[in-house]
Amino acid sequence: MINLLKYDFKRNANLILAGAAILVLAQAALMLAGWWRDWDGQILYIGIMVIYVLFGFLAYLMMCQTYNGNIRSYSRRLLPLGSWYLPVSPFLLLVICYLALGAMFVLFDTLFSLIFDVKDTLFSMLRQFVGQIGFWDSAAMTFNFLWGLLFITVAVFMAITVARTIDGKGGTFMGIAAFIALLALIVWIESLLFPQTKDDSSWGIVSIEITEGAIVSGAISKANTSFDWGLLLFELAIVAALYYAILYMLDRKVKL
Repeated sequence: MINLLKYDFKRNANLILAGAAILVLAQAALMLAGWWRDWDGQILYIGIMVIYVLFGFLAYLMMCQTYNGNIRSYSRRLLPLGSWYLPVSPFLLLVICYLALGAMFVLFDTLFSLIFDVKDTLFSMLRQFVGQIGFWDSAAMTFNFLWGLLFITVAVFMAITVARTIDGKGGTFMGIAAFIALLALIVWIESLLFPQTKDDSSWGIVSIEITEGAIVSGAISKANTSFDWGLLLFELAIVAALYYAILYMLDRKVKL
């Protein structure tokens, strides 16, 4: 696994380093221009936040392209690793990139609040929110985000693998159709099996309940989170089935 992760990182090292440099230079230039011209701090902060969201999306596209390229890569197949490693390594690379992007954002957020005297930044509100709902509820929400990311990634990898089993442009259209049909089917089945999860308090496999029903200083006064274990087990079964289907196509259907 480490060898494959190193292989994926080396293939994307120039792209990752160039993206990091562009992000640092872009936000430094905007902050310097905003300080020099006395721009509105809130508007400038939102603008830089949009850049971070864009880079997060580009990192996800990089992961998809890495997986797509590795499927038929001859040099990748020289590594003495089974097919089950193939979908895992790009996802781990994405998680590492997101952690680095998050660390860069924390540093930017801290410097921005000091330079422009903006108190209600995203990081400060997040710290306040975590302090109010507690560590375990925050961990549950973090797990909910990671699980959602993993779930949608497995569906994307399934679509990419389907596309790779068919030569030509027909494979691309088949992969897109498979992705849309798969998500629609899963959402429909979940709405039938777990209708209680579709209320306003539901965020994926986690439900958030405001117990005191009040807002204090712009933040929730108290909240409880709970897992929908039935939904989690159902989605876990879906992920396992999709992962098995991906491995089957990689070993039997994908043409080198």
